[in-house]
Amino acid sequence: MGALGCASADLLCRAGVRTITLIDRDVVEVSNLHRQTLFTQADAEAVVPKAVAAAARLRAINPAVVVHARVEDLSPRNAIKLLNINAPSSPGDTDDPSAIVDGTDNFETRYLLNDVSVKHGVPLAYAGVVGTGGMQATFTPPDGPCLRCIFPDPPPPGSAPTCDTAGVLNAVVSIAAAHQATDVIRLIASGERVPTSLFAFDPWNQLQRRTDLSGSRNAECACCAHRRFEWLEGTHALRTTVLCGQDSVQIAPSAAMRSDGSVVRPHLEALAARWRTIGNVHLTPHLVRGEFSERDGPITVTVFADGRTVIGNTREPEEARVLMARYVG
Repeated sequence: MGALGCASADLLCRAGVRTITLIDRDVVEVSNLHRQTLFTQADAEAVVPKAVAAAARLRAINPAVVVHARVEDLSPRNAIKLLNINAPSSPGDTDDPSAIVDGTDNFETRYLLNDVSVKHGVPLAYAGVVGTGGMQATFTPPDGPCLRCIFPDPPPPGSAPTCDTAGVLNAVVSIAAAHQATDVIRLIASGERVPTSLFAFDPWNQLQRRTDLSGSRNAECACCAHRRFEWLEGTHALRTTVLCGQDSVQIAPSAAMRSDGSVVRPHLEALAARWRTIGNVHLTPHLVRGEFSERDGPITVTVFADGRTVIGNTREPEEARVLMARYVG
């Protein structure tokens, strides 16, 4: 329930979809308000969980829509349950979701959603925005490609900008969410497959292009071709360790390998360059450390050349994962 989640949920609720389930592990902060349109200053001051605040707003907009709020960290352990896959129906619910709408802020969760989508045949409405641009595509297994056909591996840690390190123009959120919601409404209303194409845009620079992906299914895709659901099975899950004697949590990928067998290394220099605009940075050949101000006080984020990340001034693994997604990506 970040920027994309707020905008797409708002459109789907006003359109009158039957049921919406909102999943988010974070709380509302003042810095969210310029782009996350379901929240208010009062939500930030009261530190309301995003899923709860968004659900209250959506119920006020359209009381006929059933809205579920799940204040949890989506993970391989709980993904099937939280996404209502093969769940018994309850009043206002169908047996399975018509679509999964991707409003995530990290690649680990995005690839997890793709595994669920392919394994259970649920369309995935993907989108991403950062800076002044974004992209969107809807994948409809078993037809056509899946997300991993187009993006086989997540980028190295620190190589991709995040909303907190690069900012995001709020107007681009509306564009991406409108395309997401249109595809989902079309799936529900017509029951027809949505043609898969990748829409990339940057209105600040007056750029846009649409690429037909209908023939882009990869015959060697680990997910949709070989049916290996490594992200859903937790093979690539991040491992968190509270460091003894320190107010720090170490986060390490359990498998820092690409699908071609090469080792994933973080881009320390690129990460340092982005961090310098928002905090104090120390860079060596072995690591980059950033010092940042958070609501509850200063924190440190240290990324090592071997891919490990240490979040300082916290002992809560879930909070550390939120901060890693925010500053590292």
